Amino acid sequence: MKLNKKRVTIGFVTFLTFAATIGALWLPASMSFGEGAPDPCLLVQEEIELSDFISIGLSESESKTVRKTTGTITRILKNDDQSRSFYIERLHPSSRKRSALKIKNYQGEASLSIGDYVSIEGTLLKDSSGYYVNDPVVFPKGQNRYGKVEGVECLSILPQKENAQMDGLFVFAPKFFLGNIVSSNDEGCIYSATNGNGDPFYKILFDASNTEETVKILSKVRSMSKDTYFKAYGNLEQTGEETLLRVSSLDDLTCVASSKKKVEVYAINDFHGATSKIASLTTFFKEKKNENTVFINSGDMWQGSILSNTNRGELLTKSFDEIGFDAFTLGNHEFDWGLDYIKKNKGLTATSFLGANIYNWEQETKKYGGFADDLVNPYVVKDLDNGLRVGIIGIIGQKQITSITSSLVSTVNFKDPTPIVASLAKELRDERACDVVLLSAHAGQSDVQNPTIASSVDAVFCAHTHQAEESVYGSIPYIQGGSYGAYVSKVSITVDNGNITERNKENISFNASSYQDDVAMKELVASYEKELSGAESELLATSDGNLSYNLGVPRLASSAMAMEAIEEGYAIDLAMCNKARSSLYGGSITYGSLYSALPFDNIVYIAEVSGKDLLNEAQYNQIYRLREGSFEGSGQYTIAVLDYLLLHQDMDRVYDYFPSGFAIKGALTKEGEEIFNYRDITADFLREKKSLSASSYSSNNSRNNTRLLSQSVSF
Repeated sequence: MKLNKKRVTIGFVTFLTFAATIGALWLPASMSFGEGAPDPCLLVQEEIELSDFISIGLSESESKTVRKTTGTITRILKNDDQSRSFYIERLHPSSRKRSALKIKNYQGEASLSIGDYVSIEGTLLKDSSGYYVNDPVVFPKGQNRYGKVEGVECLSILPQKENAQMDGLFVFAPKFFLGNIVSSNDEGCIYSATNGNGDPFYKILFDASNTEETVKILSKVRSMSKDTYFKAYGNLEQTGEETLLRVSSLDDLTCVASSKKKVEVYAINDFHGATSKIASLTTFFKEKKNENTVFINSGDMWQGSILSNTNRGELLTKSFDEIGFDAFTLGNHEFDWGLDYIKKNKGLTATSFLGANIYNWEQETKKYGGFADDLVNPYVVKDLDNGLRVGIIGIIGQKQITSITSSLVSTVNFKDPTPIVASLAKELRDERACDVVLLSAHAGQSDVQNPTIASSVDAVFCAHTHQAEESVYGSIPYIQGGSYGAYVSKVSITVDNGNITERNKENISFNASSYQDDVAMKELVASYEKELSGAESELLATSDGNLSYNLGVPRLASSAMAMEAIEEGYAIDLAMCNKARSSLYGGSITYGSLYSALPFDNIVYIAEVSGKDLLNEAQYNQIYRLREGSFEGSGQYTIAVLDYLLLHQDMDRVYDYFPSGFAIKGALTKEGEEIFNYRDITADFLREKKSLSASSYSSNNSRNNTRLLSQSVSF
């Protein structure tokens, strides 16, 4: 059933993680207000009756005296030991001055609720964060007799510089107004604030200490919307002409009210098993994470390196929860090991796997079945602490079914994503009450940049083409962050009273050396490295020159395939291979560098094919030729060829690289190996040769020259 109504959210953004002392709220000491202004943040200094309040002006010798006070509970925190800590706001009965006090380690069973008026008895202590009452006895006294805690219109007068005796006291600033950002950099963030009427009021300086909690605060503050009211708890400090309110806990800075709300979205794409970067990338994301961020992974995450491939993406899937990805859109290379590994990895993480246009497929009838819900979800919804609800749709480019070895995806197919995105976006807005709808597309911008998609979503994160690109189509930002973790894409969206008023985008260059490795992720990587036992460092051979990814490496692999076919007793005319992922450079060739060049586990078939199809495919691939006679279009020839090429199908799931038909005679195998892929065939070839001459894999060698196939040659 469709719910044709808007969702209304009322509440507070609460920060639930304690932090080290890291921030300071700076206020000019000469600041003044009109006569009769309320004074809600000063602590009472004079001695008062113990039955009314705790006396704060104590000497060290008196600091363990049992004291009593009353106040209204403003916040309740649960401790790891199941005890509770909470804050009370107190109002002096004669001066009407407000103050705040933390109550720690309450072990009692009384039911506590925000807004309750209570009596507290306990030991008054002081630590680096200020005064607190420890291990209290709590007596409920009913509702707050002094009115609601919230609703103070502005921060009241802070003490002048001559009142230095206030230094170190814990106070409560019920409401202040965050205005425009003045500056933001790696050292800290400065924000200008006003009294709510646009008049200059004070500045907030968050000083970046080198602590993990500093990172959390800075990330949170950077995500705060302008024109927002906040409340703060902290300790007063006097420094020359200025009075500071030092915020010592992430808990102590809380949003009160705002019409403007912001979501910041960070995304990566086409990481391709770059495990050497994952620990530092984890640190980057943790620094950016706060209650109003969304993290997206747009696919092709696993396939590409020995440390990722050998565990079939398990290592990098386990990184998802450590980083905090909200969505992972399947890319074409997620299918490189078959559907079972996708299902297995899906069970390793809380991150939602997305692919809204992935459907079951019946190969015999060439018809779609139902949505492939055993593999993916169409979308995921995330509720932010600022009240925004964000929907994330994931799709894969329809044409990318042709980029996957057809035998691995014989039971699934990809539909046209455009009408699916439009339908799901409407569902997310109308039925799931989403304020912002994002599209994570494992597809290039040209594949998803159309009026239907642009009018349906609020931002599009692209992938697959490995481009670092940013554009705007209509008013919608499209962005892609290159590949191998070179960039992290960021889009910021501001919502004001239900309307998107601002969209900003940027590709952030990611330099792994600028970030410390996340400890937990570094340990996880190390545990998988042990399983390799140094295999990636094995020296296979040396080369006197470079072998390019598009010519030299596939010619090398074709040579290895041809020699293995002959050794296994096949009489072949040539071997054929498509381009590699990366080049091999002069000098040492290790198993690790070969793995990076040939990361795919393609097996090698021996097949009889038509001369017409062979000559056509030779235009796009590389060969190693054994036949001296010419190749004719009317002939039939036996070749060693990768499964990806031989079994390639078009979008209608019809063989299109060898459409005239073919007969498979066998596959290259190795005793004791379940699959003998072309990378390991090439590795054995290099181990035997020990040294390479790069010129042997140039077009000057007639065995490699595809333009000579229609001619007879002599070897």
